[in-house]
Amino acid sequence: MLLYLFLFLSFVQIGLFSVGGDASAQALLEHEVLTLHHWLSPEACTDLMTLLRPLVPGLVVAAALLMAKEAGLLADATDAWHKGVSAFLFVATVVGVRVYRFNPLFMLLLYGVAGCLLL
Repeated sequence: MLLYLFLFLSFVQIGLFSVGGDASAQALLEHEVLTLHHWLSPEACTDLMTLLRPLVPGLVVAAALLMAKEAGLLADATDAWHKGVSAFLFVATVVGVRVYRFNPLFMLLLYGVAGCLLL
C-alpha cells in the first residue's frame, strides 16, 4: 500500500513541476524512478521512454475527443449555452498551455472550476 502512495506522490510531483514541457518531465521522471526509488534500471527506463513517446499524442487526442463527446460538443445532446461554454473553456485551455506556457495541470484545475461555475 505504501508503494502506491509513493507512486502517486512521485507522479503528482512530476505533473505539477514539469513546467518546461517534455524535457523537464523526462528529467523529473528519471530522477524519481532511477535515482530516488530505484524502481527501474536505466535500460528499462530508456525502453519505457522510447515506447511511450509516440503514444502520448494519441492518448491526449483520445482524451480530448472523449471529453468533447461528454461535454456535448460532438453531438446535439446539449443546448447552445453548454456547447459555447465548453468550446470557450477548451480554447482558453489550449491557448493558456500553448501560448502562455501555463502548467497543463493548473489549466485543467481552472477548467474544472470554471466548468462547475458556468455549467
